[in-house]
Amino acid sequence: MTLPSVLRDVVYKSFIKDSASLKGVINFLLTNIGSFLNASKISNTLNDRGVVTSVPTVRRYLNLLETSYLFDKVKKYDIENHEYLKTNSKYFMVDSGLNRSTLGQVADNISSMESIVYMELKRRGYHVDVGYLDNREIGFVATRLDETVYVRGVFDLSEAIDATEGFNKINDNCKKMLVSSYYQETKQENDIEIKYIVDWLLE
Repeated sequence: MTLPSVLRDVVYKSFIKDSASLKGVINFLLTNIGSFLNASKISNTLNDRGVVTSVPTVRRYLNLLETSYLFDKVKKYDIENHEYLKTNSKYFMVDSGLNRSTLGQVADNISSMESIVYMELKRRGYHVDVGYLDNREIGFVATRLDETVYVRGVFDLSEAIDATEGFNKINDNCKKMLVSSYYQETKQENDIEIKYIVDWLLE
């Protein structure tokens, strides 16, 4: 994997001598967009693949990639207890074009949908977490001033059914929305708003 110039600049300015382990961390993040990760899991996987690293080193690189605005770290948020969960986080690349330049490929459809929805919510000024309820991922919890909205990007019908079931377990009056990659005539199901992603992005 050859690092694009922007990542080479990060290596140079951060005085990183072992670029192989940084490349390994970046590659792992890119191939696991939308998955829950932690430094221990990344370190163990890289060592199994022959890339020698450690948990403290991986933590340093994750912090570096976040503070360099290359990746966003998204935490788990317990909707019922209104608190953050300390286990695992998701990482999204701020510029999806770097995914192609680094790996020479784009993410799978589900990961791409989730990344698009996440970055659009951020663009609209929301603070975004990953909502959890009853040990189950619900979707994004997006907050802005006194507004809270639950948003889930779905690629196919099976995901939509799962997302609807999850939303129905939330006992508050906040807005709930599915952003779908496929167009459908239905715009509302119970109290869940359904948006075609093209229409939503053009709002």
